[in-house]
Amino acid sequence: MPEGLRITVPDNTIDIWLRASVPAGHNTEQGIVYDKLTESTLLGVISFAKDSKDYKGQRLPGGMYTMRYEIQPNNGDHLGTAPTRDFVLLTPIAADADPAAEMNFDQMVALSKRASGTNHPSALNLVMVEAKSFPSLSSDDEGRTIFNAKLGEMPIALVVRGTAPQ
Repeated sequence: MPEGLRITVPDNTIDIWLRASVPAGHNTEQGIVYDKLTESTLLGVISFAKDSKDYKGQRLPGGMYTMRYEIQPNNGDHLGTAPTRDFVLLTPIAADADPAAEMNFDQMVALSKRASGTNHPSALNLVMVEAKSFPSLSSDDEGRTIFNAKLGEMPIALVVRGTAPQ
């Protein structure tokens, strides 16, 4: 992984290391933005200096986590909870030792529950890229902090602070 990037927000410091490149993929799921990513692909590592919250508002203990791409199920339970179905699931780094591991949805969710300590995975939303420069920070209409960077040559926009509309 290339050198990390530090984000300082009012109540925390977040360090992110993105992969220099990701395996080429093609995803045909409806309603996704990142169609060049395949589910369970390792995107990088994120570290929170202090406790934080994931996109669902669940407590996320300070520490280091892997970030793997996953798609929110299209089963009706999650309608309107996020602007996109694209997410990264967070897993404590000690529980996710193989960067090349390929996992199915249930395996990903089970690993990510270790980060949240609840019955739900710990997730951060990937949204549409609107930034013109990388890396950069921006805010959306809901006041969420979005980290804009390039994953290899692919621009990404990751909500690093802020939760889903309640």
